Amino acid sequence: MKRLAYSLTAIVLLAPAIAFAATSTEATRCHSLKGRDAALACLAAIKADPNSKPLRRRLGYAYLEADLFDESIKAFRTVTTRWPNDWQGQFDLASTYGFLQAYPSAVAPIEAALKIEPNNIKTLMLATIIFRNVRRDETVFRLALRAAGLGERRAMFLTSYHYEEGVGTKKDLVQARHWLERAATAGHVAAMDEMTKGYLHGQMGFKPDAGKAEYWATQARKARNPQ
Repeated sequence: MKRLAYSLTAIVLLAPAIAFAATSTEATRCHSLKGRDAALACLAAIKADPNSKPLRRRLGYAYLEADLFDESIKAFRTVTTRWPNDWQGQFDLASTYGFLQAYPSAVAPIEAALKIEPNNIKTLMLATIIFRNVRRDETVFRLALRAAGLGERRAMFLTSYHYEEGVGTKKDLVQARHWLERAATAGHVAAMDEMTKGYLHGQMGFKPDAGKAEYWATQARKARNPQ
């Protein structure tokens, strides 16, 4: 069974120094504009209100929108330094590092985000990507299992993979089948495909059953082509 395929999407920007004074209008523009224009407005607004967490966070997003990743990292690091218990700030920093494939740098902020909100699905799923890429398989399995228990179907599929292959945990085909079926039942299309192959070819210890194979193949087709 193939690993879950995840994609990290981010949006980033660089703004030159600005000389004009910040006003409430600049704060509004900071939140309403995009990219470089937003960053310029945010920088002006921050001059007038340097302790505004929303403005500093929005500055990081504006840099992302302009593909200015270094500046975005600096902005998000400022947020996490000033407000270390802010979940969103830690998550933003971790996800930006992840988007840049700077996975070792993403470890500290994602661990901080997990500590703040240990059952947040977004945090758990991002953490599985980060820790997989720094080869912490046991941690990936533990976090995937937690998210699966919270009802996240992608995590159910990933948990099944770990049990099937014995990655980060002891190989257990009973648990692998259990979590695969739960993922398929929850609507995970790739899990439906694996259920089909399992019942068709007897993979993963499934007892071949043409009727069940056809059932899951039909469910997968319906999921891909909803009427």
